[in-house]
Amino acid sequence: MNHELPIRDLVELLPTAIVVYDVSTKEIIFANPAACKLLKYDKCEDVIGLVVTNFVHPDYQETVKKRIEYMIRTGMTAELLVEKFITKNGDEVLVEVIAKPITYKGKNSILVIFYNISEKINMEEQLKQSAKLEAIGLLAGGVAHDFNNILTIIGGHAELLNKKIINSEHEIIAPVIKDLCEYAKRKLKTINDATNRATKLTNQLLAFSRKQIMSPETININEFVVKEKELLKKLIREDIEILVFLEPGDNNIFIDETQLSLVFMNLMINSKDAIQDIGKITIETKTVNFDDGDFNKQKQMKEISGKYVMIAFSDDGIGMSKEIQKKIFEPFFTTKEIGKGVGLGLSTVYGIVKQSNGFIWVYSELGKGSTFKVYLPKVEKYVVNINKHIKVKDFSGTETILVVEDETDVRDLIIETLRDLGYKVLSASNGFEAVKVAKEYNKKIDLLFTDVVMPKMDGRESAIQLSSFLPELKVLYMSGYTDNTIVHRGILDPGTNFIQKPISLNSLAEKVRSILDNGT
Repeated sequence: MNHELPIRDLVELLPTAIVVYDVSTKEIIFANPAACKLLKYDKCEDVIGLVVTNFVHPDYQETVKKRIEYMIRTGMTAELLVEKFITKNGDEVLVEVIAKPITYKGKNSILVIFYNISEKINMEEQLKQSAKLEAIGLLAGGVAHDFNNILTIIGGHAELLNKKIINSEHEIIAPVIKDLCEYAKRKLKTINDATNRATKLTNQLLAFSRKQIMSPETININEFVVKEKELLKKLIREDIEILVFLEPGDNNIFIDETQLSLVFMNLMINSKDAIQDIGKITIETKTVNFDDGDFNKQKQMKEISGKYVMIAFSDDGIGMSKEIQKKIFEPFFTTKEIGKGVGLGLSTVYGIVKQSNGFIWVYSELGKGSTFKVYLPKVEKYVVNINKHIKVKDFSGTETILVVEDETDVRDLIIETLRDLGYKVLSASNGFEAVKVAKEYNKKIDLLFTDVVMPKMDGRESAIQLSSFLPELKVLYMSGYTDNTIVHRGILDPGTNFIQKPISLNSLAEKVRSILDNGT
């Protein structure tokens, strides 16, 4: 051990933490300012004389002991090691450590160089989690899209069959046939109910994967909370109190009102389920300016700027462990017992918030409850939703409609439905075929009803080409998920007529009639 410490002034200026301790006593005999700062000491003289191993986390004591013995025995540098230190105030810090035997001021000593890698590890974990959620989202969106076509076929044919039975009941005389019809109607209702439940699941998957079509408008969050509170009360037990704290002012956000209601409902249910006995749920709103230098940002908020409206849901329930917090936004992850939930509530919240250009932060401790904070961009300009259509009662018509859908069973179902209502229906399996059919028909076509995503030519492009020689053509798009063809960031282009798959035939009939009569 004949190595002397490098120039002291240079060491003290380094941002890397460095300490030297006496081999015989394990007492620190030198610490540079970076080391003192990492260990949470204001003055370096307060560190001198402290036993270095007291800063080592109990889980790493045995490993560090063996490293010290190895260095004393061999005089060799110990290899880089990741371990935990405990600071003066009790915080645990993950560090990379390298150590080497030296002689300092005539004493056999060990030089320790260490780096705080806690933030680096946290960032890596966040990136992994983000990539994982993105991959799950892509899969969920694809599955939901395909499933929506299947649900349209199942639910649509059940609706058609039920309608045929109802329309024919007055002609049935035989009791056996009447009983059979009643049985069939009950079974068709079961099919319809199951289809509706499956539709809710696919919509939740689409929300998580940020593939949900949204029709946003400017919403004053305080007014929304007051209105929503009465509905939220119905979701919880009588022994749970709801407290509301609203920051005064125009806390406006730009979001789909139906989607915002889903966010509130799922956060309320999550809070309710976390409270085992008597408890309270607190809803808070507040404007946060991330450009304010005094605002204490969390690590994951470093790149956020501008004004946001914060909506917080806090409960005094059982809380969550760190391990559970890492998984809570994954679809189908649940801590509830079988039959109490499918694990799509918080993933739905995550997807809606992300698609609305916001983000969500959670803090929880076991036995101390949880807080979910949703941050959505604050807006000043007031925008109303112009995509809401006018309700109509009579769905029948005689106009000509061109149906374009690449899924044969879905196309046939829509054609049958529209023809039953009295419309003249032309059909095509893709955009190229639609243009050809329209040109060959060579008469007025009142409405183009087209799928958005199709091979060869998408719905938007076919609408543009058809409108070049059919200037009065009205257009209704359908799809199972968002696509940049008619939406941007999941938001419909203004004035775009759209219906979401899986399609209810009654909703389809109403939407078509409304567009033909009113243009929306």
